[in-house]
Amino acid sequence: MFLRLKHFKNKDGSTRSYLQLVENIRVGNKTRQRVLVNLGRVDDLQNSGQIDRLIESLRNFSTKEWIRKEALNVNQTYLWGPVIIFEQLWKELGIERVLRRRAT
Repeated sequence: MFLRLKHFKNKDGSTRSYLQLVENIRVGNKTRQRVLVNLGRVDDLQNSGQIDRLIESLRNFSTKEWIRKEALNVNQTYLWGPVIIFEQLWKELGIERVLRRRAT
């Protein structure tokens, strides 16, 4: 099961989006999607807070621990990926050894 955003165009060119709960089913040797529930227009769901209430309710049945982003207090972040990669390359290629030899 997953949520799908379905877009429709109005005659005036504007669009409206609906949120649907969908599942994949197999029909013969093909996979089809079946709409289980039309939850409604996304803008209405967001404005009324219904999406947040639904998520909070589903969280009670989850086996994972979910944390709201508002509960996190992040003052500063660091980008560690490139540092770790280049440190490993530095070691594997023996760059430090080469530089020490050149320095003497």
